[in-house]
Amino acid sequence: MRKENLITYNQSDLIKEISGDYPKYSENNIKNILESLETHIKEHLAESELEHPIQIKLFFGLSLLGYVVPETTKTCFGVDIEIPNKVRVKPKITRYFVRKVNELSAEAN
Repeated sequence: MRKENLITYNQSDLIKEISGDYPKYSENNIKNILESLETHIKEHLAESELEHPIQIKLFFGLSLLGYVVPETTKTCFGVDIEIPNKVRVKPKITRYFVRKVNELSAEAN
């Protein structure tokens, strides 16, 4: 993949597309819904515990897994550094989701 040929769709582009699909809703309404979704996703992932990871299924075939990495001690230049617990988030994309994307790509070409 070459960066100079990369096409990027940002959130405002997607909001405009969605508001075109649903003219009943303004761009501000859609933006507020997406911001609320983002807030709820972050809150739920932050609730991850060592014994209880959190999985959020965003779409069929696309999910996020939040889990806690336990605290550790590392030695850096002879000094012991304590690293506290932290939440890691791992995205998961299933083969089904990728297959559906490829089917859409074949239809478009």
